[in-house]
Amino acid sequence: MKPVNRAGRRRRKVTAMINKIAISIKAYHARTGEQKSELVDGAATLRHRPHGVLAVFGPYNFPGHLPNGHIVPALLAGNTLIFKPSELTPWTGETVIKLWERAGLPAGVLNLVQGGRETGQALSSLDDLDGLLFTGSASTGYQLHRQLSGQPEKILALEMGGNNPLIIEDVANIDAAVHLTLQSALLPPDSAVPARDAFW
Repeated sequence: MKPVNRAGRRRRKVTAMINKIAISIKAYHARTGEQKSELVDGAATLRHRPHGVLAVFGPYNFPGHLPNGHIVPALLAGNTLIFKPSELTPWTGETVIKLWERAGLPAGVLNLVQGGRETGQALSSLDDLDGLLFTGSASTGYQLHRQLSGQPEKILALEMGGNNPLIIEDVANIDAAVHLTLQSALLPPDSAVPARDAFW
């Protein structure tokens, strides 16, 4: 758990993050493969197919859990991946790769690239890249969107940060509502994504 703690997390949050990764793997595995559905006038079949070589850019604030939200389904669909963790959490990135290798993933299927902005720009500019799965800031996400928008053959998934408003209406227990509101606004910096920053 030491590498994840480098992101400034408390031990209980690290444990929760690791448990979420395990839950994600089981959930994605249950949804992959061939699925058949009977319809009123026929049947439908859903099959997953690989896109090819995908890049996964991971964030610093949930450095194990969020990248695996892209890595797991992409691997289960048969893709080859290049994972670039945040430059702020390189050890977590190395740990993610080592755990996948220890689980039996063949060499060369999930590859690690370390670095900052320049590394990300070089990776997203590769001609042989078939898609990019990104979690991070809105400004970087918009830049990637502009860069890849003229290439419809490449998939682009953007999970970007933003505002998290909280609207409170007619509550039965105002004290509980105030308590939960303050808790959500004052989460530690490592939990910036779910923290509330606007109230009505």
